[in-house]
Amino acid sequence: MNKFINVILESLAQTKELQKSVAELQKSVAELQTLPAQVKQLQKSVTELQTDVAGLKTDVAGLKTDVAGLKTDVAGLKTDVAGLKTDVAGLKTDVTELQTDVAGLKTDVAGLKTDVTELQTDVAGLKTDVAGLKTDVAELKTDVAGLKTDVAGLKTGVAGLKTDVAGLKAEQDWGRWA
Repeated sequence: MNKFINVILESLAQTKELQKSVAELQKSVAELQTLPAQVKQLQKSVTELQTDVAGLKTDVAGLKTDVAGLKTDVAGLKTDVAGLKTDVAGLKTDVTELQTDVAGLKTDVAGLKTDVTELQTDVAGLKTDVAGLKTDVAELKTDVAGLKTDVAGLKTGVAGLKTDVAGLKAEQDWGRWA
C-alpha cells in the first residue's frame, strides 16, 4: 500500500508538474498570440523610422551643402579679416600721427591763448588810449571852436587892415600925384 500511495503521490506530483507546465504553455501561447500585433507595430515603427531616416538623409545632404557654403563664407571672411588687419594697422599709424598733430595743435593753442591774452591787454590799453584821445578830441574841438572864433575875428581884422592898407595906398598915391 505504501507503494501504491507513493505511486499516487508521485502521480499527483506529476499532475501538478503537468498543470504547471500547461499553465506556462498557455501563458507562452498567449504571449505568442500578441506577437503578430507586436510585429505589426514594429513594422510600422520601422516604416516610420525609414521615413525619418530618408528625411534625415535629405537634411544631412542640405547641411553638407550649407557647410560647403559656410566654408566658402569663412574663407571670404578670413580674407576680409586679413584686409581689416591691414586697415587697422594703417589706422593705428594714422591715430599715432593724429595724436602727434593734436599735441602740436595743443601747443599752438596754448601759444594762441597767450597771444590772445596779450592782445586783450593791448586792446584794454588801446581802449584807455582811445578814451584819452576822445577827451583830447573834445578839448581840441573846443580849442578849434575858439580858434575859429579867433580866425573869424582875425579875418575881420585883416579885412579892416586891408581896407586901411588900401586907404593908405590911396593916400600915398595921392601924395605922389599931388
